[in-house]
Amino acid sequence: MEEGVHIRKNRLSLLAVTAVLAIYAYQIQGKQGPASYLKTKSKAQVRRWPPQSIGSGAAAHTARAKEVLQGSNGYNSERWNKKPIPKRVTAFGVVGNGIGYDGGYTGLDVMFAPEYPAFAVMPFIEAQGIFIFENQWAANLGVGGRSLSDKIPAMVGFNAFYSFREGDQGSYHQLGLGGELIGRRWELNANAYIPLGKTHHTRKCVWDDYIGDFKAVRRKKERSLFGGNAALSVLAVKAGDFMLYASGGPYFLTGKSAHPQVWGGQVAIQPQYGDYFALSFIVSSDNFWGTLYQGGFVISLPLYQFTKLRKPRVVTNRQIYQPVKRMIPIIPLEERCCWKSNF
Repeated sequence: MEEGVHIRKNRLSLLAVTAVLAIYAYQIQGKQGPASYLKTKSKAQVRRWPPQSIGSGAAAHTARAKEVLQGSNGYNSERWNKKPIPKRVTAFGVVGNGIGYDGGYTGLDVMFAPEYPAFAVMPFIEAQGIFIFENQWAANLGVGGRSLSDKIPAMVGFNAFYSFREGDQGSYHQLGLGGELIGRRWELNANAYIPLGKTHHTRKCVWDDYIGDFKAVRRKKERSLFGGNAALSVLAVKAGDFMLYASGGPYFLTGKSAHPQVWGGQVAIQPQYGDYFALSFIVSSDNFWGTLYQGGFVISLPLYQFTKLRKPRVVTNRQIYQPVKRMIPIIPLEERCCWKSNF
C-alpha cells in the first residue's frame, strides 16, 4: 500500500516538474508568452498619427507608408509638423502679350503647408500678387489639398482659387476650380474659371463739338470670360540638377451668347536648374487673339529644404510643395470698341 502511495507521489512530482519546464521553455523560446504579451501591449500604447488599431490592416497600411515615405517611422506624431508654415517663395515674370492682357506681368507667390503625412490629405494655402504691365494689379488666393495615392504611383490634388484683377473700366472677380495628378516625370492639370459678380463694364464718350446737329458716340466695352483648360507636362530631360520640361494643352473661353467662343492651345518648354531657377518659352494660338509668343522666368526659394522632411518615392518634395499650375493665372478680359454717329 505504501509502495503505491510513493509511486503516485513520484508521478505527481514528475508531472509538476514537466509542467514548470514546459512553461519556462515556452517563455524563453517563443514570442507569445506572458512576458512577450506585456511587452507587445506596452508598445501598442505608443501615440501614432493618425490613430490606428492593432491588426493586420493597420500593419499593411504602415508598411505601404514606409514604402512611399522613406525613413518614416510609422505615424510618429512627433515627426509631423502640422503648422502651415511657408514652404516656398517664388518670384516670376512673363513678357509679351498674353490671353486677355497686354505687355506681360511680374509677381510673387508664397506656398504655406505642413509636413506631408502619408496617405492623408496635406492642406495648403497659396497667395499670389501680380503687377500687370498695363499698370494694373491682380491677385490669387487659393486653398487645396494634395495626397500621395496608395493605389497608383502619383500624387492627387485639388484646389479652389479666388482671383481679382483691375481692368481699364472696372474691377473683376473670379472663382477657379482645379485638379491635378502628379507623377515623378509627368503632370496632368485641369482648371475651370468662373466669373463672379459684375462681369462687364462700359465707358461712354460723346463727341458733339461739331458745326450743326452732329455728334459721335464711342462705347468701350470690357468683359470677363468663363473658361477652362487642360495641360500635360512631361520631364523630357534630366541630367543631374538640370531638367527640361515640355507641356501643352487646349483652352476654352466664352462670354454670353453675343460674344465669340475662343478655342485655342498652348505649348511651352521650360529648362530648369534644381529648384532654384527656370526659364519658359510659351506659344499660344486661338481664333480671337491669334498667335502669341511669350518668355518668362521663375526664381524660387525652397524653404522646405530647411525643415526635416521624409523622402517620398513616387514624387519629390519639390513637386509636393510646388505652386499650382494654372494656364490662365490672370482673369482674361475681352475688349470691344463701338462707334455710332449721325453723319
